[in-house]
Amino acid sequence: MTWKTIEAAREIRQWTTQIVIPTVAVGVAIAVTPELREPVVDTYRTVKEKIKSKICRK
Repeated sequence: MTWKTIEAAREIRQWTTQIVIPTVAVGVAIAVTPELREPVVDTYRTVKEKIKSKICRK
């Protein structure tokens, strides 16, 4: 293996352990807990409508 491939593998491992796994864990926690899911869905819908209104306005 070259130095470049070793560095690429190291960077992928860092992304996986520091970003992907925590994001998935939070997503699963929100999806399984109804008390958390409802406010998140409401916020998502609000943001989605704001974005749609800004796009349609132009």
